[in-house]
Amino acid sequence: MGGTEDSGKAWKAGVPVAVLPRRMLPITDHLLHFLGLEKTAFRAYAVSALLLSLLFSFFRLMLRFLRICWAFHNTCRRLHCFPQPPRNNWLMGHLGMYLPNEKGLQDEKKLLDKMHDVVLVWAGPVLPLLVLVHPDYIKPVLSASASKNKGRISQYLANKCSVACRTDCFSEVPTSVFGEKLREQVEEGLCFYETGKIPRKNLDVMKEAMVQAEEAAAEITRKLEKQEKKRLKKEKKGLAALAALVSSENGSAPKEHEETHEKPQKKKKPKLQEAPQEDRMDDPYVLVSRPRKNKSFSKEELVSSDLEGTAGGSLSPPKGNRSLPKEEMATAIAPKDDFFYSFLKPWLGDGLLLSKGDKWSRHRRLLTPAFHFDILKPYMKIFNQCTNIMHAKWRRHLGENSVASFDMFEHISLMTLDSLQKCVFSFNSNCQEKMSDYISAIIELSALVVRRQYRLHHYLNFIYYLSADGRRFRRACDIVHHFTTEVIQERRKALCQQGAEMWLKTKQGKALDFIDVLLLARDEDGKELSDEDIRAEADTFMFEGHDTTSSGLSWVLFNLAKYPEYQEKCREEIQEVMKGRELEELEWDDLTQLPFTTMCIKESLRQFPPVTLVSRRCTEDIKLPDGRIIPKGIICLVSIYGTHHNPTVWPDSKVYNPYRFDPDNPHQRSPLAYVPFSAGPRNCIGQSFAMAEMRVAVALTLLRFRLSVDRTRKVRRKPELILRTENGIWLNVEPLTPLGPQEWHLAHRGAAASSGAPSPAQGDPGPAPEGPGPAPQVLSA
Repeated sequence: MGGTEDSGKAWKAGVPVAVLPRRMLPITDHLLHFLGLEKTAFRAYAVSALLLSLLFSFFRLMLRFLRICWAFHNTCRRLHCFPQPPRNNWLMGHLGMYLPNEKGLQDEKKLLDKMHDVVLVWAGPVLPLLVLVHPDYIKPVLSASASKNKGRISQYLANKCSVACRTDCFSEVPTSVFGEKLREQVEEGLCFYETGKIPRKNLDVMKEAMVQAEEAAAEITRKLEKQEKKRLKKEKKGLAALAALVSSENGSAPKEHEETHEKPQKKKKPKLQEAPQEDRMDDPYVLVSRPRKNKSFSKEELVSSDLEGTAGGSLSPPKGNRSLPKEEMATAIAPKDDFFYSFLKPWLGDGLLLSKGDKWSRHRRLLTPAFHFDILKPYMKIFNQCTNIMHAKWRRHLGENSVASFDMFEHISLMTLDSLQKCVFSFNSNCQEKMSDYISAIIELSALVVRRQYRLHHYLNFIYYLSADGRRFRRACDIVHHFTTEVIQERRKALCQQGAEMWLKTKQGKALDFIDVLLLARDEDGKELSDEDIRAEADTFMFEGHDTTSSGLSWVLFNLAKYPEYQEKCREEIQEVMKGRELEELEWDDLTQLPFTTMCIKESLRQFPPVTLVSRRCTEDIKLPDGRIIPKGIICLVSIYGTHHNPTVWPDSKVYNPYRFDPDNPHQRSPLAYVPFSAGPRNCIGQSFAMAEMRVAVALTLLRFRLSVDRTRKVRRKPELILRTENGIWLNVEPLTPLGPQEWHLAHRGAAASSGAPSPAQGDPGPAPEGPGPAPQVLSA
């Protein structure tokens, strides 16, 4: 009965009884039974198969290794044409020979006296680096740093949009239609921030322009034909009259004279003179018109081209929709090198500094209007205000003393962070008086990235994030990202609730900050930036704008303190601009009236560039002007410091001479001889912002204080992410004028903030002092 019940249960389950024992056997037994093999033989076959697979994998790895070795051998052979300084040994290469300190910069200067264009250095036994220190040699690398352009016409139109004031085009008949239409499109993009109306797409603008251009060309052709007919008719009448006159004098028949008379030469139409090739290469904004050789483009050819522009490239007229020769494809072969920028990725994300390809091109186009002059003009009030706060703090620390020494790097760094927070987030952190968590996190992140560069074992992420520095880095990143994300989400929520038009109306009378511009930005398809993209761009701008500007500004004040004759000339220029004004505030139009101050700033940026080098990795061979080839895969270090101190480009490069940049005394130098903001498609997008802030800070500082170098503290340079010093830049500061109403108000507010007393915003500080006299008691605290 038990067997029958078991059988019944088995059949109910749908499985025969005879099958149950076999299903319970191990899988290997099933396999052996199926193959008809014994266990011993199967094990032997399995071991043989495993050994064969391991042997195959080994040979595959060896083949790959041999390929790498062969490629490295070919690269080394091709690098023999580049000079290299002697190295200590094969294993270390040039590591440790050029340190990031004062001595390293002096050694680099000595090297430049011998090698003036390209220098090959080895970071260990297998990592060659090419250091470029001449404008003619950095040009093909820097101009090749953007993604591939999608066509010559796209490249041409994109640059036409960026210039927006050219009136020539690539048609047979000269016309200003294309330039005018592109200018209208740019103006529509600027009006977007006031009206919220999305500008027309490139394709629509070009279609409209081509229709009008055809009509204009037809009209011009009709006029030319009419003029030609009149000219021929006039010439014919003149010839007939001349023939009649000659026949009457010589007694010969007019017919005979007409047969023997030499036909007058036709007047040639004026031909546009072709510019020499050298001139066209030196000036990237020169368009050379050669109507006899240019190919005329049909409407279909132009419209079918991808009209999405990029930010870089040359402005040469397009020469047809054909594939480019290899020499012309340099615009796609030198992106930024990840090796030197990867440490910033967790902090900055895919912002303009670190992004590549189409993403970079799209972001660059969307961010360019944020740095237009009309957007930057309202920031002048912020620059004035932040500089006033710094000066009030100096006054407070001076107290009753006539002179005091300050570390410019410390004070100016806080001032630039303060102005950036107001320009990017419209947030007043009062960080010049009291440090906030966000500002502390940014300063800590910059220091941690620099420290990681000099610890080789921290190059591996899993080791770094287990260390104390790695944990601090993550914690600081979280603070920065949380602050930025919170501002973006709050601003986007308000934008969605009110709508773009109403939201812009609430901004009337206020400056549009960086977050506002990014939230309103739309591409050609009407797509907006994501919150993550906006956060990356805001963090990138805070990083790039704070350290670089503070470094450049500190070195400018150092040079002016070192050379009092230039300082005095700048002061006279500034006093002339500010004459008769009640408020000591610079306006946007005043910046053009400070030519000598601008020359001093430029010369300081030449002598002490904030960013000393940028790196690019070649994804294809790059041909240099002298015929040498930079092989594929090589990392190129474009030495901005080396280029600015190259004796063949800048004679007496150690001498601080602002007259090098005198517009009335032009020099035959390459445009790439001076690149403090880099060059090419990936140059600094915020250079106008930085120059405006530096001019305001320098002008107001020299107007109110006399600077001199503190001889008790030696300045020793230290190139890190930016050009710093080992122990700061200490300058003696002496007030020239008594406190004005604004400075007194800010000084009182700063003292109240630091002591916990009511600020002027909360309580009335009383009337400001008038005329010279002792400072209020609160300033001597």
